[in-house]
Amino acid sequence: MPQAEGIRYIGFRHEQSAGYAAAASGFLTQKPGICLTVSAPGFLNGLTALANATVNGFPMIMISGSSDRAIVDLQQGDYEELDQMNAAKPYAKAAFRVNQPQDLGIALARAIPGLCIGSPWRSLS
Repeated sequence: MPQAEGIRYIGFRHEQSAGYAAAASGFLTQKPGICLTVSAPGFLNGLTALANATVNGFPMIMISGSSDRAIVDLQQGDYEELDQMNAAKPYAKAAFRVNQPQDLGIALARAIPGLCIGSPWRSLS
């Protein structure tokens, strides 16, 4: 259980609310708030919060489920198919694809330092 490891879990009924809460947590603590979403529609619901966090320089990580990568690449019309990584790139400081659950820690280790050091985002004019 994540709670046993000291991770605070807060459940939401909608991904957009969860995303904005993660962004607010990042703003208040200056440590990345994390939002978990389901694939495609859930990912898109969270993407607005990710874009808001990125533009404002709030450290936030969004982790989403996904359809099988090979099916997405072939555009075969799989249930809730969407190239989420490329959709997220314009709104995120970095985007990573994790193919195996056990590799999630590696992706987080790559993402977190970039969120917490240096400029939070490019200059906007």
